[in-house]
Amino acid sequence: MRKLLKTVLLAIITFGMIACAKKNQDIIPNERGEEDHIEAEAYTFNTAIKQFEGADGIKSQITGGKDIQSIYTYLLRTGRSDSLIHILDTRDQTDKRNLSYSLETRLFASFSMDQVSGLRLMIKRSDNSSDEGFIAIKSFTPALPFWDNIPASLLPDETQLVQIKAVAHSDNKIVKIELYDDYQGNFVKVDERAVDNEKEFVYEYAYTYRPNAANLKLLLFDAYGLSAEALISMPVLPFELFKDVQMRAQGNNTVTFDNNALILPDFRLIGPCSFADNEGVISFFTYNTSNGVTFYAPSNVGNVLANFKCNGTAYTPLTSPANWTATRFRVLLPSDAKQQAIYAAYNSNAITTLSDDFFEGISLPSTSTVRYSSTAAPAANIFNTSEAYLIWVRLPIPQGGDMNALIRIHEVTENGNTSSLRFDLLAPKN
Repeated sequence: MRKLLKTVLLAIITFGMIACAKKNQDIIPNERGEEDHIEAEAYTFNTAIKQFEGADGIKSQITGGKDIQSIYTYLLRTGRSDSLIHILDTRDQTDKRNLSYSLETRLFASFSMDQVSGLRLMIKRSDNSSDEGFIAIKSFTPALPFWDNIPASLLPDETQLVQIKAVAHSDNKIVKIELYDDYQGNFVKVDERAVDNEKEFVYEYAYTYRPNAANLKLLLFDAYGLSAEALISMPVLPFELFKDVQMRAQGNNTVTFDNNALILPDFRLIGPCSFADNEGVISFFTYNTSNGVTFYAPSNVGNVLANFKCNGTAYTPLTSPANWTATRFRVLLPSDAKQQAIYAAYNSNAITTLSDDFFEGISLPSTSTVRYSSTAAPAANIFNTSEAYLIWVRLPIPQGGDMNALIRIHEVTENGNTSSLRFDLLAPKN
């Protein structure tokens, strides 16, 4: 029994000596040697803004089992070969076993990050052993913001306001909306609106039209810094709107008016004392008859011209009125579908042209006079202020052809030869 105990004790001592001998020689237990430890959070890369969510880059802490000589970092993406994006050389670092390892976001800017899974770190040690580490990265592509209900074009109303209404959307929450116009040629900010992180926002703004502006631009910005742009055209109209034009009838021996004839397209109002210098360019006259206040074509005014008085003196033409401008009129009737469309366009501020195409399907103006009546049924030559209040005017122009104008009657004051009309006029630009 004593001999057996001595044999067992000798075996234990011998094994312990062998174990101690291996530790002192620092024999590498496997191909990697002592393991290295990497402390890093999992990262999310926003592919839309090319930034990491909540971080300005990759940060990690690496603790080496042995001195680290270098680290090769590879970007891992599904369906693509691994891409080397960074090499760290530790030769200038004092502590080669405790490394604060970081990668700036800019290193990822040139890579598609749609299918990223992470970073593989190949760690090479000073004794030529190696280890491998991993930092998890997933990609995130947010939905892009967008505009809805954007009108293709808008026009100023009679007060020169453009009523803008559009709906902004972003699943990432909207933080700001900006409005620009291009009246200077380049876009200039008109309005800026802070939005309290809403996913949908109805933007409304009464924009005051600035001359030469042809476009409005809407920009929305969401919480990720993503933006969406929408353009609204404001066509440069080939006509001008003249508001509240006042014209008077022929006057009498004691009353002389200076606004019973109108000249287009340069828009001038004149009276009998100025007829002599403008006989050939007058576009139309206003004149009171027993049947009502009337618009007269210059070429048809010969029989009544003597009733226009300049300080009590009847006007005598220098040339035959038959050779003056042969203006023609047509009162537009809402009972006709084609003509009703003109009313609809006018009242919705949607007229962008006065070309013949705009009046397509409507017989050309053919009468040389149209008169006001508050009692007679509207007709192609009879207008009123409540129903048939649009008058299509067609004038020959010196260079050939014809131009169109549109009168919108607002008010008629009947007082014999001193009667008056108030109207808006859409007329070609000079």
